Order: sequence, then C-alpha cells, then structure tokens
Amino acid sequence: MIGDDFSEWRPRGKDTPEQFAALGKALLSAVTVTGPGAAVDLTAQARNVTMQVVLGGTVDPQCQVALQGSVDGVNFFGLGAVTGNGYCSNTGHVVQYVRANVLKIASGNVTATASYA
Repeated sequence: MIGDDFSEWRPRGKDTPEQFAALGKALLSAVTVTGPGAAVDLTAQARNVTMQVVLGGTVDPQCQVALQGSVDGVNFFGLGAVTGNGYCSNTGHVVQYVRANVLKIASGNVTATASYA
C-alpha cells in the first residue's frame, strides 16, 4: 500500500522513464555537397525530433539543411530546416525514419545529429 508521503510510488505503464529518454543519431558527418543523407531508422516511432547542425571548414553562413521524416523509410516529408549553425525541432508528426537533406552549401562542410524521444 502506498504511504501518505508517496515514497513507494513508481511510474508504471506508458509513463516509464525509459520511454522518455532522449536518444541521439548521426545524420550527416562533414558533408560538402547538396542532397539527402541516408535514412536513419530510429528503431521505434518518435513524436519529438530535434536536429542540430554544425558547420565546419570555411563556413557558408547561408548553408541550408532540412530535417525530413518518414514512417516507411521511402516517402519523406519536411519537419523543419536550419540555415547556418543551429537546430530545428518537430513535435506532433510521428516518424520512424529521419534524414538530413543539404539544400544549399557553397563552402565548408556540415554535420547533423538528431535526438528524439
């Protein structure tokens, strides 16, 4: 029985901490050309995805990278975009696959990482 101070309370079911842990996956690594990266399987469907973009080399501040998502790994749709260094987040669109798509880059390179929950 649970005491008055709730010291014995433990989350159960869908609210377990494991289901809220944010995980990270590499999307791009020092890419220098336009086009989509490989589809990355998140291994489970995710509703919250954030992509961080870091530019390197002789940086193109107008470099544009789109975050794209898919439920089947084939048909992708836009979730957000970043110009220069930065991040974009998506909440509400359930996806199992994500990829970064370099839309514009004139110099330097781009690395992108996604975290999701």
